[in-house]
Amino acid sequence: MKRRFISFTIALFFLTGALFATAVQAAAAGGALDDFIFIDAAYEREDGAIQLTSSEIYVTGGYWLRNPVDAAAFVAIEFEFMMSEPYSYDLESGTGADGITVSFAPAVPTDLDFGEKMAFYGPGAFGVEFDTWYNWIRDDPLVPHIAVIQESVGDHLKTAEDFLMNDSEWHRAKICYANDEVKVYFDGVQVLAYAGVYRFESFYVGIGAATGGATQNQIIRNVKIITAAVGKFSAATKPANFISMTETSKNSRIWVLSFYADETYPDGTAAKVKYEISLNGNNANQKGEYLFDKGPLAGYTLVYDVKGNGSNIKELKLVK
Repeated sequence: MKRRFISFTIALFFLTGALFATAVQAAAAGGALDDFIFIDAAYEREDGAIQLTSSEIYVTGGYWLRNPVDAAAFVAIEFEFMMSEPYSYDLESGTGADGITVSFAPAVPTDLDFGEKMAFYGPGAFGVEFDTWYNWIRDDPLVPHIAVIQESVGDHLKTAEDFLMNDSEWHRAKICYANDEVKVYFDGVQVLAYAGVYRFESFYVGIGAATGGATQNQIIRNVKIITAAVGKFSAATKPANFISMTETSKNSRIWVLSFYADETYPDGTAAKVKYEISLNGNNANQKGEYLFDKGPLAGYTLVYDVKGNGSNIKELKLVK
């Protein structure tokens, strides 16, 4: 994929005040989104999957993105995981502990904690745990669970209980993060949503797992960091960037302001990206400000002063 350094980015559609952004894989704040490092016992298997831990006792493994991710751009981390079924006929299947964590952290760890800490980053971080072992000292539910955590695996901000996860089958996980809200999906179904985690400007993300006195194989594959390609925004004041001001249907009083934004690449080539925003009004004379409170443009304000279906464009820019 062509890496982008941009003034305005991806096509956005604003329909009756709602923001939708097309998720694409793009450059991170400090580098590529496919540059991962292995920590402790983790390694890449011949089949391309990542073995975080074997069924040995007291081992940890981590798979971390080397570079930070721009929080304004981040959409989700997706991956598949498999944890071995305990006490199965495979003598190396283990006995059912401990689980997998995903950490959103201020740095990449140099080592990881084993046992019930499940290789979570710890202080200064939040994350999600896929926990298969009851640890009373960590205030765990009695059943396998998925939880949003912060600071430690014992700080369960929100928990969903009773999931079969260590069954030697592949499961899909997706974790979305925007502003201070986390949404967690398990096998395609949203199981958790929580607002109130740390709000990072940029962060490191990694997947970890651990065993203690009880063990299991813990494996991941198809890890993807999904972002919206965003960067610094600058004014789009040239009339040439205006496309149209049209009513969605006759007498609907909903006008769609369409315009282009300039996007430039490291090699100097340029492209124009289309934006649309819905506005209420009795006619095509529109003046005002629109504050984006979520998505890639969160914190930016569109300032517009467009009259007569675009025959008179006084102002059209993004400010922060």
